[in-house]
Amino acid sequence: MADGITRDASSLWCLGFARNTGLCSAYEVKLWGILDSLEQAWEHDCRDVLLERNCFEALHHVKDTLVI
Repeated sequence: MADGITRDASSLWCLGFARNTGLCSAYEVKLWGILDSLEQAWEHDCRDVLLERNCFEALHHVKDTLVI
């Protein structure tokens, strides 16, 4: 299960999400969480995003492949 929340600039809760990822690795769950977080932010017109996760490898992977 990938889940997370989105907070505003004042650290107040704005949005939340959860995804049933089925059978996959912990690393893949982290990647789904990152994808869902970014999609949710962009759907709500948030372009200046600070993404915090506890998996450096997943964040690094996304940073290296992100095309804006």
